[in-house]
Amino acid sequence: MSGSPVRLGARAITVSGPDFHYRADTVTAGPVRTRTWRLLPDAWSVTLPR
Repeated sequence: MSGSPVRLGARAITVSGPDFHYRADTVTAGPVRTRTWRLLPDAWSVTLPR
């Protein structure tokens, strides 16, 4: 991965594509093809590859 981090504001983030795994609270889940995270203001952040 290259480039600088990008900061955006959102209420929900949906990631979709070929089967992928994700890690939340030290637990790996998946494979899934679509996953939506609903965000609470100032609760946490998500880092996604470009």
